[in-house]
Amino acid sequence: RDCYYINTMKDLGYNLDNAYLYPKDFRKADDRVTKEYEDMIAEKERRAKEEELKKLSKRDELIKNISDGLRNMPDLKEFIGGAKGLFVYVPENAKELMEEGRALHNCLSTYSDRIAEGKTLVFFVRKLDTPDAPFIALEYCNGEIVQCRYDYNENVEDDNVLDFVEAFAKKLRENNVLYKAA
Repeated sequence: RDCYYINTMKDLGYNLDNAYLYPKDFRKADDRVTKEYEDMIAEKERRAKEEELKKLSKRDELIKNISDGLRNMPDLKEFIGGAKGLFVYVPENAKELMEEGRALHNCLSTYSDRIAEGKTLVFFVRKLDTPDAPFIALEYCNGEIVQCRYDYNENVEDDNVLDFVEAFAKKLRENNVLYKAA
């Protein structure tokens, strides 16, 4: 226990003079140092959680700004509003990505940082007659559809859906969304 006491005092920044090394009541001093150390660790953990929450909040704010910008683009209104029995939903935060990923049994939740950093975009393609039911996840990056997947990452092969998402991607390219024409 003596080593623990000394190491704990070092971690707390104590001057290791005789008054601290050889207290009159070791149990009382040890209890006090242990409590201070536990408080210090708890405060570090609290700060770390607070920083992580700020980071997550900032990420969600960036995703929301991207989402709002896309929703307000006139050329995308027909896709967001719906056409050919389908519509595009632009997720607003990491929670929506996580929930959609869970429903479609894929890894959408891992995309939130890349979206916030402007590296890729993820859209949900849904049926107009069942607007709340997850249907297709679409990833778009560098002017291309990178992934267009059903449940369990099954590739979409329906021509109606593929025509719809390609027309959507074309509008994204025309508006230089994550795309720089050569």
